[in-house]
Amino acid sequence: MFVAGVLGSFALYLVVGVVVGRRVKNRSDYYVAGRNAPTLLVAGTLVASFLSTVSFMARSASPTTASPS
Repeated sequence: MFVAGVLGSFALYLVVGVVVGRRVKNRSDYYVAGRNAPTLLVAGTLVASFLSTVSFMARSASPTTASPS
């Protein structure tokens, strides 16, 4: 069941990538999302990037702030 879920999600990602990839005309169009990305999408990517950075920095700083046991 697990393998079927992994393969199914991989197939879904592949199909979405092919369908959406057809709308990209060139490299600059890819990087700016055709200049028509919705505000919620841009805000979501900024929040995800921020949370990723915060978790990475907190993880690397945790040995320095932990008290010896």
